[in-house]
Amino acid sequence: MSAEGAEVSFRRPQHRLRTETSLAGIELGTVGVKPQGGVFVPAKFLVSRSDATIEAGYFQPQFGLFRDEGGFLARLLTQLSPHGLKLSDVKIERGNGTLSDLHLLCYLFEYLLTIRVRVDRVEIYCSHLTEDNKKAVTAASLDTLTCIREHIGREYRAYALSMNIHGPLEGLPARTLLARLVTTPPADIGLVTGNAVAYYLGALEERIAGSLTLDVSAIAPDGLFARPQATWDASRMPLEQFAERAETFVRRTLASFGIEIP
Repeated sequence: MSAEGAEVSFRRPQHRLRTETSLAGIELGTVGVKPQGGVFVPAKFLVSRSDATIEAGYFQPQFGLFRDEGGFLARLLTQLSPHGLKLSDVKIERGNGTLSDLHLLCYLFEYLLTIRVRVDRVEIYCSHLTEDNKKAVTAASLDTLTCIREHIGREYRAYALSMNIHGPLEGLPARTLLARLVTTPPADIGLVTGNAVAYYLGALEERIAGSLTLDVSAIAPDGLFARPQATWDASRMPLEQFAERAETFVRRTLASFGIEIP
Protein backbone atom coordinates (compact mmCIF):
# COMPACT_ATOMS: atom_id res chain seq x y z
CA MET A 1 0.00 0.00 0.00
CA SER A 2 1.49 3.29 -1.03
CA ALA A 3 0.64 6.87 -1.79
CA GLU A 4 4.01 7.35 -3.47
CA GLY A 5 3.60 9.63 -6.43
CA ALA A 6 -0.13 9.03 -6.07
CA GLU A 7 0.41 5.55 -7.50
CA VAL A 8 -2.14 3.06 -6.24
CA SER A 9 -0.87 -0.41 -5.43
CA PHE A 10 -4.26 -2.16 -5.27
CA ARG A 11 -4.29 -3.59 -8.79
CA ARG A 12 -6.82 -6.42 -8.49
CA PRO A 13 -10.39 -7.11 -9.62
CA GLN A 14 -12.65 -4.62 -7.88
CA HIS A 15 -15.48 -5.66 -5.55
CA ARG A 16 -17.46 -3.05 -3.63
CA LEU A 17 -18.64 -3.98 -0.16
CA ARG A 18 -22.38 -3.62 0.34
CA THR A 19 -24.07 -4.50 3.59
CA GLU A 20 -27.42 -5.02 1.91
CA THR A 21 -26.25 -7.62 -0.64
CA SER A 22 -24.34 -10.87 -0.71
CA LEU A 23 -20.58 -11.06 -1.20
CA ALA A 24 -18.60 -14.16 -2.14
CA GLY A 25 -21.79 -16.19 -2.00
CA ILE A 26 -22.45 -15.28 1.65
CA GLU A 27 -25.35 -13.17 2.82
CA LEU A 28 -23.63 -10.56 4.94
CA GLY A 29 -26.56 -10.59 7.33
CA THR A 30 -25.51 -14.12 8.27
CA VAL A 31 -21.90 -13.27 9.10
CA GLY A 32 -21.59 -12.74 12.84
CA VAL A 33 -22.60 -14.42 16.06
CA LYS A 34 -25.92 -16.27 16.05
CA PRO A 35 -27.50 -15.93 19.51
CA GLN A 36 -30.64 -17.70 20.71
CA GLY A 37 -33.59 -16.73 18.61
CA GLY A 38 -31.72 -17.18 15.34
CA VAL A 39 -30.81 -13.52 14.81
CA PHE A 40 -27.23 -12.70 13.82
CA VAL A 41 -25.50 -9.84 15.60
CA PRO A 42 -22.03 -8.42 14.94
CA ALA A 43 -19.12 -10.23 16.57
CA LYS A 44 -17.05 -7.92 18.77
CA PHE A 45 -13.41 -7.76 17.65
CA LEU A 46 -11.42 -7.67 20.90
CA VAL A 47 -8.25 -6.14 19.50
CA SER A 48 -5.11 -7.30 21.27
CA ARG A 49 -2.53 -5.91 18.85
CA SER A 50 -2.59 -3.47 15.95
CA ASP A 51 -0.19 -1.33 13.99
CA ALA A 52 -0.81 1.39 11.42
CA THR A 53 1.08 2.90 8.51
CA ILE A 54 0.19 6.24 6.93
CA GLU A 55 1.67 7.56 3.70
CA ALA A 56 1.23 10.93 2.01
CA GLY A 57 2.54 11.33 -1.52
CA TYR A 58 3.65 14.60 -3.09
CA PHE A 59 2.69 15.72 -6.59
CA GLN A 60 6.38 15.72 -7.48
CA PRO A 61 9.71 15.01 -5.71
CA GLN A 62 10.59 17.69 -3.17
CA PHE A 63 14.36 18.04 -3.47
CA GLY A 64 14.15 21.37 -1.68
CA LEU A 65 13.47 19.57 1.60
CA PHE A 66 17.11 18.53 1.72
CA ARG A 67 18.58 21.65 0.13
CA ASP A 68 17.16 23.68 3.01
CA GLU A 69 17.67 21.20 5.84
CA GLY A 70 18.15 23.97 8.39
CA GLY A 71 14.88 25.74 7.67
CA PHE A 72 12.90 22.53 7.37
CA LEU A 73 14.35 21.02 10.56
CA ALA A 74 13.65 24.20 12.51
CA ARG A 75 10.02 24.15 11.38
CA LEU A 76 9.63 20.43 12.12
CA LEU A 77 11.18 20.65 15.57
CA THR A 78 8.96 23.60 16.44
CA GLN A 79 5.87 21.71 15.30
CA LEU A 80 6.70 18.41 16.98
CA SER A 81 8.44 19.51 20.17
CA PRO A 82 5.07 19.61 22.00
CA HIS A 83 4.86 15.87 21.19
CA GLY A 84 8.27 15.27 22.77
CA LEU A 85 10.57 15.41 19.72
CA LYS A 86 14.22 16.04 20.67
CA LEU A 87 17.34 16.56 18.58
CA SER A 88 18.53 13.11 19.60
CA ASP A 89 15.37 11.65 17.99
CA VAL A 90 16.19 13.08 14.53
CA LYS A 91 18.76 12.00 11.97
CA ILE A 92 19.45 11.99 8.24
CA GLU A 93 19.50 8.51 6.69
CA ARG A 94 21.26 8.15 3.34
CA GLY A 95 20.82 4.39 2.87
CA ASN A 96 22.65 3.16 -0.23
CA GLY A 97 23.16 6.67 -1.50
CA THR A 98 20.21 6.84 -3.91
CA LEU A 99 17.68 9.64 -3.74
CA SER A 100 14.92 7.12 -3.04
CA ASP A 101 16.75 6.04 0.13
CA LEU A 102 17.55 9.55 1.37
CA HIS A 103 15.19 10.54 4.19
CA LEU A 104 14.83 12.36 7.48
CA LEU A 105 14.11 9.91 10.31
CA CYS A 106 12.29 10.91 13.51
CA TYR A 107 11.11 8.94 16.52
CA LEU A 108 8.35 9.93 18.92
CA PHE A 109 6.84 8.42 22.08
CA GLU A 110 9.81 6.19 22.94
CA TYR A 111 10.05 4.76 19.41
CA LEU A 112 6.34 4.00 19.22
CA LEU A 113 5.98 6.35 16.23
CA THR A 114 8.47 6.37 13.36
CA ILE A 115 8.40 9.20 10.82
CA ARG A 116 10.31 9.12 7.54
CA VAL A 117 10.28 12.23 5.37
CA ARG A 118 11.40 11.19 1.89
CA VAL A 119 11.94 13.10 -1.32
CA ASP A 120 8.68 11.77 -2.79
CA ARG A 121 6.49 11.00 0.23
CA VAL A 122 6.04 10.94 4.01
CA GLU A 123 5.76 7.63 5.88
CA ILE A 124 4.44 7.40 9.44
CA TYR A 125 4.41 4.06 11.26
CA CYS A 126 2.89 3.31 14.66
CA SER A 127 4.11 -0.06 15.93
CA HIS A 128 1.39 -0.52 18.55
CA LEU A 129 -1.80 1.51 18.20
CA THR A 130 -4.19 1.38 21.15
CA GLU A 131 -7.25 3.27 22.35
CA ASP A 132 -5.05 4.85 25.03
CA ASN A 133 -2.46 6.28 22.63
CA LYS A 134 -4.64 6.81 19.53
CA LYS A 135 -5.33 10.47 20.28
CA ALA A 136 -1.64 11.33 20.77
CA VAL A 137 -0.53 9.33 17.73
CA THR A 138 -3.18 10.95 15.54
CA ALA A 139 -2.29 14.47 16.69
CA ALA A 140 1.44 13.95 16.12
CA SER A 141 0.83 12.42 12.69
CA LEU A 142 -1.43 15.26 11.53
CA ASP A 143 0.98 17.89 12.87
CA THR A 144 3.80 16.20 10.92
CA LEU A 145 1.83 16.17 7.66
CA THR A 146 0.66 19.74 8.22
CA CYS A 147 4.20 20.95 8.85
CA ILE A 148 5.56 19.37 5.66
CA ARG A 149 2.61 20.61 3.61
CA GLU A 150 3.26 24.17 4.80
CA HIS A 151 6.98 23.89 4.08
CA ILE A 152 6.59 22.64 0.51
CA GLY A 153 3.73 25.07 -0.10
CA ARG A 154 1.43 22.58 -1.78
CA GLU A 155 -1.22 20.00 -0.90
CA TYR A 156 -0.48 16.29 -1.06
CA ARG A 157 -1.55 14.18 -4.00
CA ALA A 158 -2.80 11.11 -2.10
CA TYR A 159 -3.08 9.66 1.40
CA ALA A 160 -2.90 5.97 2.23
CA LEU A 161 -3.58 3.87 5.32
CA SER A 162 -2.68 0.26 6.08
CA MET A 163 -3.38 -1.57 9.35
CA ASN A 164 -2.58 -4.99 10.78
CA ILE A 165 -5.13 -5.91 13.47
CA HIS A 166 -5.11 -9.03 15.65
CA GLY A 167 -7.50 -10.28 18.30
CA PRO A 168 -10.22 -12.79 19.18
CA LEU A 169 -13.84 -12.43 18.12
CA GLU A 170 -16.22 -12.54 21.07
CA GLY A 171 -18.27 -15.73 20.78
CA LEU A 172 -17.00 -16.65 17.32
CA PRO A 173 -13.80 -18.53 16.36
CA ALA A 174 -11.96 -16.86 13.49
CA ARG A 175 -11.97 -20.10 11.47
CA THR A 176 -15.77 -20.21 11.70
CA LEU A 177 -16.05 -16.69 10.33
CA LEU A 178 -13.64 -17.45 7.50
CA ALA A 179 -15.47 -20.68 6.66
CA ARG A 180 -18.60 -18.61 5.98
CA LEU A 181 -16.72 -16.43 3.52
CA VAL A 182 -15.15 -19.11 1.30
CA THR A 183 -16.56 -21.83 -0.90
CA THR A 184 -15.82 -25.52 -0.38
CA PRO A 185 -12.57 -26.41 -2.18
CA PRO A 186 -12.39 -29.26 -4.70
CA ALA A 187 -11.95 -32.64 -3.03
CA ASP A 188 -9.04 -33.69 -5.25
CA ILE A 189 -6.63 -30.97 -4.08
CA GLY A 190 -5.92 -32.75 -0.80
CA LEU A 191 -6.15 -31.65 2.81
CA VAL A 192 -6.92 -27.97 3.33
CA THR A 193 -5.29 -26.78 6.55
CA GLY A 194 -6.58 -23.21 6.50
CA ASN A 195 -8.05 -20.43 4.42
CA ALA A 196 -8.09 -16.67 4.11
CA VAL A 197 -10.01 -14.13 2.07
CA ALA A 198 -9.07 -10.89 0.36
CA TYR A 199 -11.32 -8.31 -1.26
CA TYR A 200 -10.06 -5.52 -3.53
CA LEU A 201 -12.22 -2.42 -3.61
CA GLY A 202 -12.67 0.13 -6.34
CA ALA A 203 -13.08 3.88 -6.23
CA LEU A 204 -15.83 5.29 -4.02
CA GLU A 205 -16.22 9.03 -3.41
CA GLU A 206 -12.79 10.31 -2.28
CA ARG A 207 -11.35 6.81 -2.00
CA ILE A 208 -9.20 5.77 -4.97
CA ALA A 209 -8.97 2.11 -4.00
CA GLY A 210 -8.95 -0.19 -1.00
CA SER A 211 -8.67 -3.77 0.17
CA LEU A 212 -9.46 -6.02 3.11
CA THR A 213 -7.69 -9.25 4.01
CA LEU A 214 -9.03 -11.60 6.69
CA ASP A 215 -7.05 -14.56 8.04
CA VAL A 216 -6.38 -16.52 11.19
CA SER A 217 -4.10 -14.53 13.49
CA ALA A 218 -0.61 -15.86 14.06
CA ILE A 219 -0.28 -14.07 17.41
CA ALA A 220 -3.79 -14.09 18.95
CA PRO A 221 -4.91 -17.61 19.92
CA ASP A 222 -8.04 -18.58 17.94
CA GLY A 223 -8.14 -14.95 16.86
CA LEU A 224 -8.64 -13.03 13.64
CA PHE A 225 -6.13 -11.11 11.56
CA ALA A 226 -7.54 -8.20 9.56
CA ARG A 227 -5.63 -5.95 7.17
CA PRO A 228 -7.69 -3.00 5.89
CA GLN A 229 -5.97 -0.75 3.36
CA ALA A 230 -7.12 2.32 1.46
CA THR A 231 -5.85 5.21 -0.65
CA TRP A 232 -7.65 8.57 -0.91
CA ASP A 233 -7.44 11.42 -3.39
CA ALA A 234 -6.01 14.30 -1.36
CA SER A 235 -7.45 16.89 -3.76
CA ARG A 236 -10.95 15.75 -2.74
CA MET A 237 -10.36 15.15 0.96
CA PRO A 238 -8.76 17.80 3.20
CA LEU A 239 -5.95 16.62 5.45
CA GLU A 240 -7.99 17.72 8.45
CA GLN A 241 -10.57 15.02 7.60
CA PHE A 242 -8.09 12.21 7.03
CA ALA A 243 -8.11 10.70 10.53
CA GLU A 244 -11.91 10.61 10.74
CA ARG A 245 -12.32 9.17 7.22
CA ALA A 246 -9.65 6.55 7.84
CA GLU A 247 -11.27 5.32 11.05
CA THR A 248 -14.69 5.31 9.40
CA PHE A 249 -13.34 3.21 6.53
CA VAL A 250 -11.86 0.61 8.88
CA ARG A 251 -14.96 0.34 11.05
CA ARG A 252 -17.47 0.26 8.18
CA THR A 253 -15.49 -2.23 6.13
CA LEU A 254 -15.19 -4.66 9.03
CA ALA A 255 -18.84 -4.08 9.95
CA SER A 256 -19.81 -5.22 6.45
CA PHE A 257 -18.57 -8.65 7.51
CA GLY A 258 -20.32 -8.64 10.88
CA ILE A 259 -17.18 -7.56 12.77
CA GLU A 260 -17.53 -4.75 15.28
CA ILE A 261 -14.64 -2.90 16.91
CA PRO A 262 -15.97 -1.77 20.32
